[in-house]
Amino acid sequence: MVLNEYRIESGKHGRNCCVVSQFCMPYHSAQAPGAEMRLKIAARVTDSSPAFFTSNRHKILAIMSSAMATADTDTLSAVDAVLQGDEKTTDALIPLLDVLEGMSEQSQSTASARFWMASRDEAWRIPLGESGVLSFFQSLIPTATEPTLTLNALKIIGNSCAEKDANRKRVIDHPLSLTPIITALSDAETRIIAAVVLLNICTDYEPAQLAAVEKDAVTTIFNVLTEDGFDDPLDYFLRVLELLISHDSGKAAAPEGALETLLTALEYGQEEFDNTLSLVSILSSLLTTQRFHRIVVKGDGLFSCVLDAIEKTYDLTVDVERESKDNSLIAYARNQLIEAVCEIATDSEFLEVYPLGGEVMGRIEKWLEVQPGKEELAVTACMVFGNVGRSDAVCIELVEKGLQKPLLKIVEETADRFDESVKQAREKKEAVEGGGEVAEKLPTGAMSVGVIHAAVGVLKNLAIPASNKRVLVETGAFRAVRRMLEMEGVGVGQVWYSAVSLGRLATVNTEPNAKELLASTPETQSTLSLFLKRYAEVEELPVKVEISRTIAAVLRIIYATDSEPKKELLNGLLAHPSPALEDALWDMVTQDKYPVVRSEGWFALALFAREKEGAERVRTGFAKEMQLVKDTAQGESRDRENVAVLCAGLKALGEDEGVEEILRRVVVGAVDG
Repeated sequence: MVLNEYRIESGKHGRNCCVVSQFCMPYHSAQAPGAEMRLKIAARVTDSSPAFFTSNRHKILAIMSSAMATADTDTLSAVDAVLQGDEKTTDALIPLLDVLEGMSEQSQSTASARFWMASRDEAWRIPLGESGVLSFFQSLIPTATEPTLTLNALKIIGNSCAEKDANRKRVIDHPLSLTPIITALSDAETRIIAAVVLLNICTDYEPAQLAAVEKDAVTTIFNVLTEDGFDDPLDYFLRVLELLISHDSGKAAAPEGALETLLTALEYGQEEFDNTLSLVSILSSLLTTQRFHRIVVKGDGLFSCVLDAIEKTYDLTVDVERESKDNSLIAYARNQLIEAVCEIATDSEFLEVYPLGGEVMGRIEKWLEVQPGKEELAVTACMVFGNVGRSDAVCIELVEKGLQKPLLKIVEETADRFDESVKQAREKKEAVEGGGEVAEKLPTGAMSVGVIHAAVGVLKNLAIPASNKRVLVETGAFRAVRRMLEMEGVGVGQVWYSAVSLGRLATVNTEPNAKELLASTPETQSTLSLFLKRYAEVEELPVKVEISRTIAAVLRIIYATDSEPKKELLNGLLAHPSPALEDALWDMVTQDKYPVVRSEGWFALALFAREKEGAERVRTGFAKEMQLVKDTAQGESRDRENVAVLCAGLKALGEDEGVEEILRRVVVGAVDG
């Protein structure tokens, strides 16, 4: 950032110095013949005749003033000779320190303009620091009475520190450090220049940022922004704050009213693109801290203002020439705020301040209506409801209020849009290639996948309380599950996982839902059939595990009592093809990533083998996994007992090979245990 006379220019400054050449050494002001003679005459008159001096006081002072003016003029000429010379070195500047110190403040002010102009030239910046000139002008700021001197001194510091870490270090190591600059932020005459100077010192230089925080720059800037009548451009103040707030100490230094200041500027200000982004960035940085979370939760209307800020990011006008970059910046800033909002919703007192039936939560629920180009609002709403819905009581209340309806609508409509985009891509590909094979890679539809994943995340929470399960399926949960499993394209693996997870949770311990899961018609296959179809196609273990666990959940319902198994359900399960059904159960015990799932698998196999039809279905897998069964027979007691039940079922079929040996191992294992 170069400080010029009429404007502030920003830009990159090179680090290469110019080639030096010869220069003329300056002479001290006392060496000027005319000046020296006038000073001697005035001194002699004063000493020899006090009365004469008194009666001719004004004339004598005029002579002395003339002598001093002539001296300063001569010294300024010496300054010009050096600064306008070709040799831009430290040695060239060192003699000028004595010259500067001998000047009156008015002349120092005049000379400061010369040094400021010189500091615009990168070649002078390091010499200004090494010679001590930079420190000299830094020392003048607190005591200067000439406004021009103060401004020029600030400009010299600002220019000298532009991308020059050595000078930045000199400034913060100076006894005054950054205090004069930060103090200048509070003066209406100097604050804009001081903000630019501080930005130059702090950009890409962490020691200066931390020093500025230590010297109360954060508090000072927020105080300036809230002053009555403050109407200066925000640019440089905000850019400095962005740097300082990036540190934990900077966030800690921000006053409690900082959020209100930023939100007010966003709500009522007519800021340009860059300033709005800066405001959002600072706001989201502060909202990463627990202190400001609490302030938002407790603050009157602050959370609504944060929601306003998110919506405002969609109204920003971007520069056509840098549309892609600007849109990326907007998305990043928006996502930062969204993360903050979702984190705030986890606060234990959030629902006390913003109850489910209240205005704020009602506004968030409206965001569930997906708007093209504003899909992030729907994702945000889902995440907020997911974070508040972490207890059975809240989830039951949400279902009573019908939250599942807009969530299921999101899933189905977003899946439709995703499939339409895939269809268009295929048609375009076929048109280009003359009807050739469709490329394997289809559009990822990352946003569509993200929206669906967020909505199903909430639905899974809602499906945990027992009283909610039937309501969800009656509202269309299985229809939505089927719709997700019908999606095809790159990136849908996560959607399939969400689908089968929701299906399993809705089935657990709920007989009517299990019946619906198994039910088929002449026109449509059952939902479980669709599960098994995807099971054969996917490689991702989590998807396979969820499908296997769904089958296990059905078996638990079938054998939920000591009475006869529920034949209707058992027949519905057995109607699904072999070996897909039983293979999914055997895969539970052969995988070694999830021990709990392995135990659940042994239990499911034991249940299945209790009936003749089930035992027949697991026989092939038993022979194939004989060694695993033998090893498990001597393993943990829970799994060992389930293996015994499995073997008993097979023995009832007349299966002899290996069964007796395994049962003996079970007995031995029980005794040893």
